[in-house]
Formats: sequence, structure tokens, C-alpha cells
Amino acid sequence: MDNSNSGSKTGRWLGISYLAAIGIIAGASLCICICAASLIFLALLPEVRDDYTIDDSQAVATAVLPDGSTLEVKAQKGYLAPDFQLENLAGGELTLSEFSGQPVVILYWASWCGYCKEELSLVQTMYPEIETQGIVVLAVNATDGDKLRDIERYLETQELSFPVLLDTHGQFNRDFGHLNSLPTTFFIDAEGIVQAVVIGTMPESDWDEHIADLQ
Repeated sequence: MDNSNSGSKTGRWLGISYLAAIGIIAGASLCICICAASLIFLALLPEVRDDYTIDDSQAVATAVLPDGSTLEVKAQKGYLAPDFQLENLAGGELTLSEFSGQPVVILYWASWCGYCKEELSLVQTMYPEIETQGIVVLAVNATDGDKLRDIERYLETQELSFPVLLDTHGQFNRDFGHLNSLPTTFFIDAEGIVQAVVIGTMPESDWDEHIADLQ
């Protein structure tokens, strides 16, 4: 037997095995690096929020109605709307309870929200007719995530004939379901019961339907 030839073959196999091991280690290291980079990239992405839900666990009280029955206070359809006291941009403060006996529409908005501006513009166009039906419209600004100077600057270009209220400390947001989508509109009947909650913008025909439901 040729020992030199056998040794040569053994050396080649060892070399191939060594290169294969190096390749496997390098491949594994590359995979680990890619996975780590992916995790870092995902961690740096903005938070993706569910813009089509409202926290349904935000019941705050139980109210006794004039007929002696009770109703849970909750900012969802079929429940008694939570009362609030907010600063009026025009001065003073307003509460929901002071409009008892009148239907109320609350539009939650921010000056940096383009869709909110579209909705406010539409409501302003419809407001003369809404007002003649005895319906109150309140524009509640998400002031805890907005800037007063931006609100005022916007209102210089878009006149609103209904009150603009400031949710400076976010209490309205919390009581009305930890809202994470703008605009959000609440339709509340004369007895204070929420008849509809609409997330996002609406065509004028939808507004007409919801307004008619408050009569």
C-alpha cells in the first residue's frame, strides 16, 4: 500500500471538512446577525395602533335615571355618556350635563389631523341646519397631544360656529374610551344616551342619518 497516497487523501478530506465547518459557522453567524438586525429594526419602528377600536372596559359609574332605573355610564352605544367639564377656548368652561334635554354631537379632533379638519369643515357647512333642530355640537380638542398655538392658527383659517373645548389633561380621552383614532364622533340623544360612535370621517349622507336618529 502507498502510505504517501493514503496520507494525501486523508489530508484532502481533512481540508474539505475544515472548510465545510468554517462555512457552516460563517453561515450560522450570518443568520444570527440578520436576525439581530431585524429585531433592532422592528424595535425602532413606530408603534402600530389599532385605529378602529375603543377600549370597552371604561365604565366609570352607574347612574340613576328619573324613572328610578339605573344605567351604566360608558361612552358606547346604549350607555349613558360620561359627564365632563372642559375649558371653552372662547372662555369659561362647559359641561355635558348643562345640555341635559338636548341632543349633543361631540367631535374629538386635533389640529395636526388632516381628516379632522375635513370633518370640521363639513360640520361647519351643515351646522346652520343642525342648530335649527336644537342639536348641540361640541368640538373637543385632544389638547394633551396638541399645541394651543396650532389650534388657534388653524381656527384663524377655519371659522367654527360651535364651541371648541380643550381636553388639556386628557380626562375626556380617558373617560370616553382611551381614544386612539381621530376624528371620533359621539352622537348623544336628549336623555344623554349614546346613540352612535363613529371612528373616522363620514360622508354628509351618514351625518344626516345620525342626526335624524337623535330626533
